[in-house]
Amino acid sequence: MNEYSYYYKSINMSKIQSKDNEEILQIPVLGSKNKDAFVVGIITKPKSTSTGSNNKKRLVISMHGMAGHKNYLYMPQLSDELSSNLGYYVFRFDFRGCGDSSDHEDPSLGRLISDDIMDLSSVVKYFVDGTYTPSKEDGDVNEEDAGKFIVSCLVAHSRGTLPMFDYALKTLREDGIVIPFIINCSGRFNGHKLLEYLKKRVPEVAEQGGYKGQGYIKGRYRNIWIPYQESLDLGRQVMTRVKNLDSHCKVLSVYGLKDEIIPLEDAAKYANALQERHQLEFIEGADHNYHGTISQGEPDFENEFNYPIHSRKKVIDYNPRVVEIISNWLGSTTKL
Repeated sequence: MNEYSYYYKSINMSKIQSKDNEEILQIPVLGSKNKDAFVVGIITKPKSTSTGSNNKKRLVISMHGMAGHKNYLYMPQLSDELSSNLGYYVFRFDFRGCGDSSDHEDPSLGRLISDDIMDLSSVVKYFVDGTYTPSKEDGDVNEEDAGKFIVSCLVAHSRGTLPMFDYALKTLREDGIVIPFIINCSGRFNGHKLLEYLKKRVPEVAEQGGYKGQGYIKGRYRNIWIPYQESLDLGRQVMTRVKNLDSHCKVLSVYGLKDEIIPLEDAAKYANALQERHQLEFIEGADHNYHGTISQGEPDFENEFNYPIHSRKKVIDYNPRVVEIISNWLGSTTKL
């Protein structure tokens, strides 16, 4: 074990915080060479259920980006909004190597897109096949929560958008299943731009085989080693293939106009590739994580709409606006 290794073999579920209408789940990863591989997530349940075709419950799956976790940025608030106001079940989870989930498929390679797709596929199968049964440890159980689900929507931030789109293409190609709604939050289109950005920031990244970073693991941010193979895997991704999504699949993209990680041209490339299936929304003043770039107290600071202030950074937190955009779009689109 080196300085960047952490224990993933078990998880104390009681230490993960959740609300009364939420349940923490540990889902086995199917197809992994590691027999104990799992992902951990939280399902948020609506007070009144809403069903789709064949009386199946409608499920939204929410995914984080690089070094993120299931409670990152807008994710908890979005779960509350979609379950309370639109009647969705919402499952947000940690990809392997992040948060409370087990380690990477191959730690020497890091977090690969193929591994993320394996994680997402396992989550979908768990709910679609009816494996999920509500826990009876916390009092009364709503029997409506048991049974099979239909995946109505996928939501992802940053690098999480890559396996999200690829999974949607995979399930269409292999099973003929269309994911009706996909939401791209600050997603990258051209992977080679990431490598250019990385090599400017860490010129010796190739020679040293990776670089040091920070990741949220087991309840706190820790030093992690990001192998160069992980970066190369991302660098090979070019998302022109999204044009092959089914014509009935609708896509929403949300970007901050001050995004310092993803070139705004990537947003335009998604719009061009998806054409009439796509709606693009920008948030003025927001960066890659939907935070402001001007600190409270500075001369140019303005908060016209009274968004909350980030407690540590002292900048505007635009994540509530992200939730509002998604909820309005999903609510109006599902009524069409």
